[in-house]
Amino acid sequence: MAELLSRVLTALFLSIALASPCRAGVLTIAQDGSGSYRSIQAAVDKAKPYDTLLILDGGEYREQVTLRAPLHNISLIARDPGKAGKPVIRWRDTEHVGPRNCEEALTDSAVDYDKNGALRLLNVRDVTVEGIAIDGDSTFVTAWEKVWPYTPGTCLTGMWPQFSGNAALVMFHCANIRIRECSLAHAFYGALIKERDGLAPFREKASTFEPRRGLRMVLGNHSFTGNVFRENTWGVFVDAGWGLGSTFRDNLFWRNRHADTAAAQQTYTLPGGKNLTGGAFSFKNTRQSTMAIVNNTFAGNFLLFAGQDNAGAEHLVANNVLGRPEPYWEAPEAGPFESPFQDLSQVLTHRMKFNLFAGQMRPPKPDSIPVERDWIDTATGKSHVAKGFYYFFGMYTIMNGLPHPADNVAPESVQVTDGQTTRYAQVTPVGTNPGNFLSDQYSAFTAADGNRWVETEFVSRDPSVAGFLRPVDSSLAWFQAGWPALGYRTRSGKDAGVGAVAAADRVSELRVTPLLPALAAGDTLALRFMLSAPESPGSGPGAPRVKYCRLIRKLPADLNAFGASDHLVLTEAEPLPLEGASLHYGYNELRIPWPAPARDSVLNGFVEMAVEGDGAFSNIAQFPVLPDRPLLKVEVLDDGPTLRIRVSTLDSSALQAPLFLGTASGAALTVLEASDTARDSTGAYDGPLPLTFRIGLSEASASGTEMILVSAPIARADGVYGSTPPFVVPREPTSAKRPVNKVVGKASAEARPSRDGLGRALRPEFRNGVRNGFRNGVRVYFRPDMRGGSGVDAAK
Repeated sequence: MAELLSRVLTALFLSIALASPCRAGVLTIAQDGSGSYRSIQAAVDKAKPYDTLLILDGGEYREQVTLRAPLHNISLIARDPGKAGKPVIRWRDTEHVGPRNCEEALTDSAVDYDKNGALRLLNVRDVTVEGIAIDGDSTFVTAWEKVWPYTPGTCLTGMWPQFSGNAALVMFHCANIRIRECSLAHAFYGALIKERDGLAPFREKASTFEPRRGLRMVLGNHSFTGNVFRENTWGVFVDAGWGLGSTFRDNLFWRNRHADTAAAQQTYTLPGGKNLTGGAFSFKNTRQSTMAIVNNTFAGNFLLFAGQDNAGAEHLVANNVLGRPEPYWEAPEAGPFESPFQDLSQVLTHRMKFNLFAGQMRPPKPDSIPVERDWIDTATGKSHVAKGFYYFFGMYTIMNGLPHPADNVAPESVQVTDGQTTRYAQVTPVGTNPGNFLSDQYSAFTAADGNRWVETEFVSRDPSVAGFLRPVDSSLAWFQAGWPALGYRTRSGKDAGVGAVAAADRVSELRVTPLLPALAAGDTLALRFMLSAPESPGSGPGAPRVKYCRLIRKLPADLNAFGASDHLVLTEAEPLPLEGASLHYGYNELRIPWPAPARDSVLNGFVEMAVEGDGAFSNIAQFPVLPDRPLLKVEVLDDGPTLRIRVSTLDSSALQAPLFLGTASGAALTVLEASDTARDSTGAYDGPLPLTFRIGLSEASASGTEMILVSAPIARADGVYGSTPPFVVPREPTSAKRPVNKVVGKASAEARPSRDGLGRALRPEFRNGVRNGFRNGVRVYFRPDMRGGSGVDAAK
């Protein structure tokens, strides 16, 4: 029975995640009329899911381009993505700047600052943008006083300011987006990523975790590869990233800062302007969604990593070249942002591996100390004092909270002379040498972390010149080896080392797409995900296997932390016994031993995993870990054109209102009816359980099926906060035609029984489980393990 249930679950996920379209078209675009369309937006307006929008020329398109749901599974690409003369989408968005006041902040339609961009991806999933220059035309900043209310729903108790700006690219409530070989430039934000909607964590209870923990699987899981983020105020701003996180690999970050001192001064005077320091990354409300920032090259930025409200301390920063800034933090031209308090370096130290740091606050300064040595001339018997100087780099601060480079402790010979005869004196150096590890007795770093001080020099700092941000040969000695645990390799199969890998040696990307959170079932933790094959296989290991897998736990719990606030609790990471596990393309399920001590120590943690195979390397995927105690009971009352369900509680002492309803794909869900006692608050339903709902879906997923998720926040007596695992209801959207069953292998044929292996009828009622409701002749009900998880091993 367990094998049958596993096959059924495989069939379900394959039908949802791997369904192919009946027809996929190519819509060509060129300004000279050689394509089907002269405007990108005109092509977008005619496109259908799975179409490719192909730009044939390298022209400049002065238009705002918007892709919005249900236009999923779209590719917007240049004919030659690697070509230097990329087609340009250029637009300075000065329209989407709300809310301007508190009244607008309480009106959803007036909040559109997070939909501001030259290229806008709004509520879409599985979109690829490749080989395009996305340009904000010039920086545009907005700031308004007294906008966000201290108390939700009222403007009577005080308000925070609203400050933002235009973006080159905005990704609003998106999933599985891939941005490759693009330039994102000349805007306030090179990329603005917004993943949270009105169902936010409740500020009035600082200890309450994100209540949509189970539903956040529908957002995030983005990858940015081979892009150039340049000449923005911020390279990337992740605003409310409560989804599955994102991977940034092989990108170049150059001169993301205020244009000059005057611009910095002017910004500082705006409402909230002291928080707008400028730099490569800015994080806000990302404390439960990791950004994996690996093998990138940074130069000329102001800050590297800045934090605003609830920035989080779990982001992975590995194998990066962190070059010198423009200007240095403590230089006069930095203006009012000298030694900015938003720098996150001091709280990211436990997740920084094999990075090359240049001085950020001030440049290394050559210095010297006098050296003297008494010696006796054996010929004359006279005593002499020989004098000389020992030259070194003076002690200085790399970044806030980071250690000085380790001192050399071995004595060195220094040449001294009395003016007639040269002698040598031995001294113990007091300075630092390039390449030294960043580690001392006061630091979280050790030599094993591999972080070094290297003032990297580049062949060119001009984006139009070959060798842009490529290290000069004299620096290459420090670039040969990256973090062994990650194991990222080049196309030739060598260690990718440190810094961005050149396009010619960059491997193809595998794609890991989590399907459910990491759900505990007894003493095991299950990971369920889809793995896509690389577009162009290369050399290296053929069969896919897990290359990197870590459990991240002890995430920050304080909702009031700002920047590098000491409210943040440092994250712990530990390897999991999955590295080397064999996989296959398509649906995979892995189980990890999950002893009680591990369960007790994880507080809203997650598993992060990377896969390699066929000479390719995957994104670094994130699986949120959810508690293993079922708290809800869901019953299907009416399985008609719309779905009617009843939700009741199994443990009212641990369950906190409200309930959250969503879909696995991110498609819109509408509650058509609800219990009289249900109170709707921005899509969350409060009220005494049980509650009943009639649900409809306004758009169809690609496969014609959908998974409806039900989740709720919990506060257990043992002090663990989080949310219930999602309850999954496979469902055909009301607007979809009857789908063709695309399930492959034996699973399709064996997915028909309506009874389990013991002949027991499987009822349309489930607890913490899955009910399959295909409309094409395959109709299966099954009840997984009551202990938690999706329970494919739960047959009794």
